[in-house]
Amino acid sequence: MAVYIFERIEIIKGGRGKFIDLVRRRWAPQNEAKHGVHLAGLWATAGSTADWPEANVMWEYRDWTHFAEASQAQYPREDKDPYLNELWRQALDWRSGGVSDLLVPSSFSPDRAERQAKGIDGPLVQVERVKTKKGKMSEYHAAIESELVPLAKSRGMQLMGAYRHAIRPNEGLNLWFLSSWDQARDIWESDLTDPEVARWRQRSGDLLENIRGHIIVTPPEGALRT
Repeated sequence: MAVYIFERIEIIKGGRGKFIDLVRRRWAPQNEAKHGVHLAGLWATAGSTADWPEANVMWEYRDWTHFAEASQAQYPREDKDPYLNELWRQALDWRSGGVSDLLVPSSFSPDRAERQAKGIDGPLVQVERVKTKKGKMSEYHAAIESELVPLAKSRGMQLMGAYRHAIRPNEGLNLWFLSSWDQARDIWESDLTDPEVARWRQRSGDLLENIRGHIIVTPPEGALRT
C-alpha cells in the first residue's frame, strides 16, 4: 500500500509561481529519478478559502519500505543529496515554512496510477482535514466508502483519497476532485437544503470531533503567472 506526504508551504515575496515551477521542473524529476518518489499533486491554495499565499505538494511512496529507503537516502540532505539540498536552499527565497502530513490511504483510495488510468482528476481539490472521535477513524472511513462516496459521485465529485495520519491518532485528510468553480458553487449552494447532505452530516457528526475544509487549485504550466 502506498504512503503519502502532503505538504502545505507558506510563500513569501510573491514567490508562489517560482516555487511551484521549481518543484515541477527540478525538484520532482530529481526526487523520482534518484529516490523513486512520485509527485502525486501540486496545487496553490485558493486564498478566499484558507491561508494564503500557499503552495501544496503531495508525494507518493510505493510502501513503507520505500519510504524508509528514500528517507534514509535523503537525510541529512547536506551529506546525501547535495542537489536536492541546493534546491531546498534556493526555495528559501520564496517560502518561510510549512507543515507536512505523513498519510496512509484507506483501502478504497486510488493510487496515482489508478487515478491516471481511470481519469480521476480535476482542476480543483476540496481538502477536508478531519479529527475523529477517539478510535473512530476506521468506522469513519467505512462510512465514507459506503455512504459519502456514492453521495459525492451523484454531485459530480471524485474521491482522490481518504487518508489517516500515520503518527497523529484520529487525524486524517480527505481530498475530492471538482471539475470547476461552477460545480463548487452548485454544491455549496445546495449544502443546506439537500436532505442527503443533512443525513451525512448527522452521520459524520457521530464520528467526528472536527472538520475543516478549503480549496486548492492546479496551477497552470506557466506557473510564474500565479
